[in-house]
Amino acid sequence: MGLVVTITFMSCEKDVAIPRYSSFGDDYLKLQEGTTWIYVIDSVQMDLIDPMQHQMYFQKEVVSHVEITQRSATYKIDVYRTSDTTIDYKKVDVYTLQLYNDRVVHMGSDYNIIALTNPLEAGAKWYNLNNTCLNAQSIIDDQLDQFTHNDKTYYDIMDVVHYEYHHNDISQSHRSYYGKGVGLIYELRYDRLRNTKTTITKSLLNYAY
Repeated sequence: MGLVVTITFMSCEKDVAIPRYSSFGDDYLKLQEGTTWIYVIDSVQMDLIDPMQHQMYFQKEVVSHVEITQRSATYKIDVYRTSDTTIDYKKVDVYTLQLYNDRVVHMGSDYNIIALTNPLEAGAKWYNLNNTCLNAQSIIDDQLDQFTHNDKTYYDIMDVVHYEYHHNDISQSHRSYYGKGVGLIYELRYDRLRNTKTTITKSLLNYAY
C-alpha cells in the first residue's frame, strides 16, 4: 500500500488517477490509529520555455481514525508537509480509504476508485476508475523477495507499474514498490503532458505503528 503525492497539474492533466494506496487488501498492511509514514518528495519540472523548477519537501501521513465492520475497513488519513524536518508540519490534506474484499475506494482531493481483482498475484491488473479525462491501469509487474532502499532492506515486495492514458496516448506512468507490513517504500512518477515534463520521486524515510 502506499501513500501518494498530491501534486496538482492543470485541468484534465492533473494527477488524479494514480492510487495513493494500491491497497492489496487488509491482510497486506494492518493499519491502526497513529500509524505514521514520513516521506521525502522531490519534484522536478521542465518545459521548453521556463528553466528547470525543483522542489523538495517532507510529507507525513498519519492514520487518525479507523472503523472496522463486517463489510469493510475505513481509514481516515491526515497529510502534513514541511520544507524542513526541524520546522513544524502543517496539515494540508485529508483522505479516506475504504477497503472491501474486492476493491478499495479512495476519497480525497484526487478522488478515485481503485478496482482490484486478485491483487496479490503477479501479473494482476486493475483499472483506476475516475470521473476525469484520464483512464488508468495498474499492473503487478513482479513479486520480489526483498528490496533495498535508503540502506534498509524490506521484504515481501510488490513491484507495481501504473499507466495513464489521455486520448489514446500514454501521458503518465510511474513505478512503485510496496512492502508487506510497511506500505509504500519508493515511487518514481513520470508525467509528460504537452511540452512539460515532471518527474516526482517519493522515498520512505521512516514509519511507525
